[in-house]
Parts: sequence; C-alpha cells; structure tokens
Amino acid sequence: MRRSRLTVLLLAICVCALGLAAQAQAQIAWAPCGDSNDFACGHLTVPLDPGGGTPGTITLAIRRHRAPVGEGKEAIVALAGGPGQAAIPFAEQFAQVLGPIADTRDLIVFDQRGIGLSAPLSCHRFEVSAATAFGSSIAECAAQLGPTRSFYATADTVADIDALRVAGGYEKLVLYGTSYGTKVAEEYAQDYPSHVSALVLDSVVPPNGPEPLNRATFAAIPRVLRQLCAARACAHITPNPVGDLERLVRRMARGPLSGRAIDGHGAAHTVRITADDLLGILLDGDLEPTLRSEFPAAIRSAADGDTAALARLQARTESGEAGEAGSPSESFDNPLYYATSCEDEPFPWNRSASPATRLAEAKAQIGALGAGAIAPFDPANVLDLSDVGACAYWPYTTPAPAPDDAPFPSVPTLILSGADDLRTPTANAREVAAQIPGSHLLVVPNTGHSVLSSDPTHCASDALQALFADKPIEPCADTPPAANLRPTPLPPARAGRHRPGAR
Repeated sequence: MRRSRLTVLLLAICVCALGLAAQAQAQIAWAPCGDSNDFACGHLTVPLDPGGGTPGTITLAIRRHRAPVGEGKEAIVALAGGPGQAAIPFAEQFAQVLGPIADTRDLIVFDQRGIGLSAPLSCHRFEVSAATAFGSSIAECAAQLGPTRSFYATADTVADIDALRVAGGYEKLVLYGTSYGTKVAEEYAQDYPSHVSALVLDSVVPPNGPEPLNRATFAAIPRVLRQLCAARACAHITPNPVGDLERLVRRMARGPLSGRAIDGHGAAHTVRITADDLLGILLDGDLEPTLRSEFPAAIRSAADGDTAALARLQARTESGEAGEAGSPSESFDNPLYYATSCEDEPFPWNRSASPATRLAEAKAQIGALGAGAIAPFDPANVLDLSDVGACAYWPYTTPAPAPDDAPFPSVPTLILSGADDLRTPTANAREVAAQIPGSHLLVVPNTGHSVLSSDPTHCASDALQALFADKPIEPCADTPPAANLRPTPLPPARAGRHRPGAR
C-alpha cells in the first residue's frame, strides 16, 4: 500500500512538472516571421517591476532560430550593445557569427525592454530642439517617462532573460554579449549561475561598470597610438604620434581650430575642431579603421598648421559614417540609454543632492585624477566624454545600486578584446577574466570594437568554435595590419607636390 501510494505520488509530481513545462513553453506563441525564413517571431509579457511592487507589464519582441539538431533544452541568448541598441536587426548576423554553435541550440534574439519592438521609450524633448540646454532636456525627458523610468536598469533586463528562459522551456543558457551586452550577460551569470552553460563576452564592460569617468579609455589612448605606429609604420609621418596629439590639444586650449572640407555634393564647408572632437574621431576609429589609420598624419599636419586633413576626418565623424558596429541609426534609443545609464553607473555623487551639487562632486573627483591619468587631455574633456553632465540632472527615485561582487560560475568562457579598442579597452577584459575561473582571454591585434564582426582574420571566430568543441584556443598571430589600414602618409603641403596615384 505504501509503495502504491508512493508510485501515485511520484506520477502526480511528474505529471505536474510536465504540465508546468508545457505551460511555460506555451507562454511564447511562435509564428513565422514575415521578413525571415530562418527565424520565428514571438512575444513574452513580463512584469514592469520584476520585484512585484509596482503593477504593469511590458511585452518583449523575440526571434527564435530553431536548432536543427537536438532537443532544444539549451538556448543561446544574443545581446546587443548600448544600452539602447535593438538586437532584432542583428538576428541574421548573430546566426552567421555563431555558425555551427547554433546547430544544437536554439538562438534567441530579443529587443530589451524600452527599445526596438519592445515598448520603446520616447521623449518629445529629444525630438524638438538640439539647442535646448542638455540638463533641462534630460530632466524633462525623465519627467515625461514618469516614475516607471526606474524599471529600465540592467537588473530588470536580467530578470527578463530568466523569464524568457522559463517561458521557452530551457534548462540552461549560453550568454553571448557584445559591448553593453557583456554587462547584461555577466550580471545574469552572477544572479543565475546554475542556469548558465557558457559565456561569450566580446568587447567587455565590467559588471559594475561602465566606469563613469572613462579612465580606462584615457589610459589606453597613448598605447593605441603607439601600436598604430609600431614597426616604423609612421616613420615618414611622425616620430611621436602621442607628442603630436599633446601639442595639438595644448594649442586647442586657446580655442578651436577650423579647416575646409568638401561634402558629398562637392561644396566646401568650414569645419570647427575641438579637443572633444579629437576624442570623438579616436573613438569612432574603433568602428571605422580608416579614421584611425589617417589620424597620425592628420594630427601631425594640424600641429604644423595644416588643418585640412583633420577637418576631413571631423566632417566624416559628424556625418555619422562610423556608426554603432553595423547598426542602422534608427535602432538606437536615446531615452532608454539615459534611463539605464543614469540608474546603473556608479556616479561620484549623492543621489539626493541637487544637480549643481552633483556636478561639483563629480568635477572634484575628475580634478583628483591627476594629469598623468588623462594626458594629453584635460578635466573638461573627461567631463564632456562622460554621462556626468546629463545624469547630474536625472531625477532619481531609487538608491544607487550596490556593487555586485557575486562569484561567476565556472563555465566555459571566451573573452574577446580588440587590441585597438578604446571604447571598451583590454584593461576591462583583463579585469573580468580575473574573476571568471578558467576563462580564456583572447586579445585580437589590429581590431577595435565588436571583435567577432570586425576581426580581419579568422582568429576570433576560430577561438569561438574551439571553445564549444572543447579544443585548445590558440593566441592570435601578431601580423601587421592590411595595407589599407596602415597609417597614411602626410598630405602634401602644396597641391603641386601631390604625385598622381599617391594615397
């Protein structure tokens, strides 16, 4: 009798478990996508407040590439950058990058809450006037979003991912993140370690980052410039690209430079260039390598008084030529960027203080960095590059997030860093690699941001496949850059000295 009752009880538990699994699977009603034969489309409704304290829901837009082999108990979740970048436009690209890894696992791509097709945030203030003071624009945008603006932090997206895992009926996830997506992947791994089977982190933001003053970026600039000119690549341009940059920044302290550039219609325009613009050109070089290759000659010429080449680089940057790693500009959501960044970043201020006090506290910390930490730039450039000037005006309704020091699971992990990346420098990757037991850090030469999509060799892709085949991951060969990415010569001082056919 006891054995019979136990059997009945076990059967009831199994039936209940199967019912729950079926119910979870049924929460996502997959249907063919009108724009793709490879992905199915679905939606998942999640709580606005994962903690349950505030009512409301958000509907997430999802794409699924079904694994052709296996039972689909494991999925890859691909996470885009930002915050504020939609992932669904990259679905096909994610599938191509992953290759055979997606043969035995479903690939899940979804637009995170507040962007793309997942209830995107919008603010009228960002649409009407670029001339309005930036601080008041941020404050007005936050007011328009209302008190629910605090539910768009990384922790809320992490909760959404686990809701998606449960609804999809998956036991474990492979988290593949690029740029800001690495932060989301890291936080999920810390919060749900038993549900992670592997991590692929490309262009790393640390879990408690991004560091609001971009110290790693400023520290990396001299190194990246010297790398660009290694092996006498700048022998006929300059003996010291860092010194040229320093000389130019000092000159700009007296006022911006100007130069003439020809637009796409053949018309000449005067272009204004500041030290902040130099930073912008350097950072855009992470995504458009020709900007980086032309930089040493442009700053050398400008330091010597000829600003034409630098004006051309600035004009290209202003045109948006070097966008976010192959993304259409309309897929980036500014309101979501600030809703997440202002809530997430560990700014050096008291959240209950006034905007003026917050700015003063941040400027004091910038001033304490010391010239050596940011040279050849100055504290004003640090402030302008950061989100400090915007987020000082953000009306907080929550306390600052506590540092997440939870351990990472010991799972197969590949960490990719472009040796030339200034947005997420290799120092970030080393910091995270030191926290994940047995992780593999691969530094890829001649590569900037978003390694898997920009590596000119097969090194990063080979490492990715090796990780999942349980094979050794080989370091990348330190080969010279392709000819079209090497530093370009100095422009001629006079048109008559230009040789036909010269670059």
